[in-house]
Amino acid sequence: MGVPAPFTRDSRTVRHANGSYTTTIYPHPAFYRAGSEWQPIDSTLVAAGEPGFAWRNKANQFTSLFARHAGSRYLRVRVSGQTYDFDAAGAAGMTSARTR
Repeated sequence: MGVPAPFTRDSRTVRHANGSYTTTIYPHPAFYRAGSEWQPIDSTLVAAGEPGFAWRNKANQFTSLFARHAGSRYLRVRVSGQTYDFDAAGAAGMTSARTR
């Protein structure tokens, strides 16, 4: 039997000092390919740094950009060199709060 791959999309294998291996298998994708390397997926929202968008996912094979408010151009997804824009038409909400 050969040496197990250190990473797959849903697993991580580590070799211990005594020569044994431990593989952790996740019930969902936990890593993505960035070139020839496996990187951990991080869905944390961070500052987008792009005009018209407030947040983006931190690390994944795709990039999701979110506007500050729902409505036109609320979400942009970039994957495999393609860009997809989504609207949340009618979801902009109230412009002011009312109390009685």
